[in-house]
Amino acid sequence: MAYWKEPADRIYCCSILSPDWKLKAIYQYRIIPEGFEIFLRKWAKDTPVRSEEWEPDGWIELWPKLPILAEGWAESGMKAYSLLQRYRVERFDDDFITRPYQPPIRPEILQEVIHESKELQASIVLHDDGRFEIWYAAYEEVAGQSGHHEPTWDWMRLRSDIRTYADHYGDAIEIAKIELDQLANIRMIEYEMLVQRN
Repeated sequence: MAYWKEPADRIYCCSILSPDWKLKAIYQYRIIPEGFEIFLRKWAKDTPVRSEEWEPDGWIELWPKLPILAEGWAESGMKAYSLLQRYRVERFDDDFITRPYQPPIRPEILQEVIHESKELQASIVLHDDGRFEIWYAAYEEVAGQSGHHEPTWDWMRLRSDIRTYADHYGDAIEIAKIELDQLANIRMIEYEMLVQRN
């Protein structure tokens, strides 16, 4: 059974929009390599603006030739706002590298493996490069917003900081079953420790 693990290259993004919605300053945090970076995303057509989800080819990205970096969310937000306001006035395109907007590629979900507890599941997904990945989730209570709603239950992603890959579909299913048992044991131990403390 061949499989391996890699740290997740997760990216968290926030954006500030211009009043006409045709320009966005994006500030993002990337885990690998770690850091904050700011760039622009612009609607490039002469038609009414549409979201990236509905018309991705209408957007382009402007990446500063001299990268704009920051050390935290607050600093990133301030730099993003400053860049947005300055570009709206000056349109200094020569300072940027223009790239087409590339929407995120969503891998195909091939199968879901449900643990016997019915509280854990794994999804076997296929990436466009032929790799199989295993996603894990647990059925957990989700608190209501601001205390105004009753808590609900939903599937919540587990181990999002690490990725599990396999070269073969059968290997992916086998490792999913093994790691679901491991996760179930860990959750049982954590529950027993919580009961003992109370």
